[in-house]
Amino acid sequence: MTFFTATTLIEDERHPTLYDTIIHLCVQMHPLDGPPAVARTDSAPEFKALTDDRQLKHHRITIDLGHAKNQNKNPVA
Repeated sequence: MTFFTATTLIEDERHPTLYDTIIHLCVQMHPLDGPPAVARTDSAPEFKALTDDRQLKHHRITIDLGHAKNQNKNPVA
């Protein structure tokens, strides 16, 4: 298993902005015929809305929400 971290600055936290940013960051990092890319995020409502997004699934990207009870909201493996 390989881990890689990518970041970018965004103008706002609206659904279209987050959607475009996730696709932009993840598509470059994984092969189209390989396993899906997993974007680990906090449990913000904007990310919850993206967990079942068809276009993200088309790009082979899944969203892994952080645990709400975790103090710093990071996902726990």
